[in-house]
Amino acid sequence: MADCARREFAEETGYKLDAIQHLATFVDDSATGFDPLPLTVFWSLYDGTQVITCMEGQALAFVPRAEASDFPIPGYLIDLWDLAVTHAITAGILAPV
Repeated sequence: MADCARREFAEETGYKLDAIQHLATFVDDSATGFDPLPLTVFWSLYDGTQVITCMEGQALAFVPRAEASDFPIPGYLIDLWDLAVTHAITAGILAPV
């Protein structure tokens, strides 16, 4: 499943992920009119050097966490963001803020 996540991320952004970590698996039932879908989410740190390009969707941008709620995205994505940061802090990859 991790190989699939790497491949999909590269196809949609042109970015080649290095190490990725499993973050969560859950059922997404947030889209009105669509059947719930099982989702598996991974996290990885940005290397700061590769260019990221939006090859699918409307736009792609790095945004500060404090501004994430300003965008029309499912609330669970913000929860996953916080969970990924917690995992990175616990693993000693990021310093506590």
